[in-house]
Amino acid sequence: MRSALITATFILVSSFTLTAEAQTSQTLTVPIAASVETLFTLSCAPSAVTLAGNPGQTVVSPPIQCTVQSNWAQDTWKLTISVDRELTEVSNPSLKIPNSRFFHRSSCAQNCTPGNILASSNTAFTTTPVKYYESAASEKQNLNKPTVVSTIFELRIPPGQEAGTYMNAVIYTLTVSM
Repeated sequence: MRSALITATFILVSSFTLTAEAQTSQTLTVPIAASVETLFTLSCAPSAVTLAGNPGQTVVSPPIQCTVQSNWAQDTWKLTISVDRELTEVSNPSLKIPNSRFFHRSSCAQNCTPGNILASSNTAFTTTPVKYYESAASEKQNLNKPTVVSTIFELRIPPGQEAGTYMNAVIYTLTVSM
């Protein structure tokens, strides 16, 4: 008997239809956070002043222009001024010119409120910060129109003052008024 191996292949043919609707639009929301940093700056020019004169003379500085720019919307701001010490002779620190002989006065140079100048006449320097300008509400956001306050120093050199180079630092401070 012979045996035969028969291989049968069956192909199943079936008919069916898949139906899918094509999506024609879709919306997706992407949250964006934009952080605008606070800009609150003070710059003064010139950045150094030399006053030279003889004993008994009064010496006046050129104007120092202090510019404030801010985008701080919540509060007004103020400028204070002080010195770190009396004018002190560099090579002999026992020699000084007292603060009662060193003055400052300020005026509006640009985009400031004249009535807010608090030291418009000669004011003696102190080591304690003294408010000399307070911004108006319109100056809270002044990036396009910076506030410029001009300051002049006046030194009344005491009669009989010893020769030398006397130094100190004038300190301007910008703060939010709150």
